[in-house]
Amino acid sequence: MAELREHREAEEKAAAAAVSVPTSIASFIDYHLACKAQVGRHRPSERELSLLRTRLIRAARFLHSRGLRDLREITRGDVAAYVKHLKDEVRSAPGAARPRVNYLSPATQGKYLRALSNLLKRALTTGIIHTNFVADLVDEYDG
Repeated sequence: MAELREHREAEEKAAAAAVSVPTSIASFIDYHLACKAQVGRHRPSERELSLLRTRLIRAARFLHSRGLRDLREITRGDVAAYVKHLKDEVRSAPGAARPRVNYLSPATQGKYLRALSNLLKRALTTGIIHTNFVADLVDEYDG
């Protein structure tokens, strides 16, 4: 009987925690970064958190431009479009008189994709989404 009560209490706590987790992309980025900042042994520095926020905001802006506001709306096609966007992204040197073509390197693209993949992995473990499309696409390209 005591085991059953403990099991019910654990289920209720898990349900309450799931309810308090945000599902909007912008709010979940804040939640994800706050969770990362609390990790004990592998706690990222302020600089690492800042870089991660920058990468996630870029992904959020892209998804927002496609009309997506909620993590549950993201599809495989959206992630594939983001991958293509990163490959086609052109950046110019700040203050340059003429913008020169300077694509994001594959290593930089990978950093942006890992940031999004880790965000979706957290959303997956909290039960917000059911598939991490970034991991699926990376596995497909590797295989």
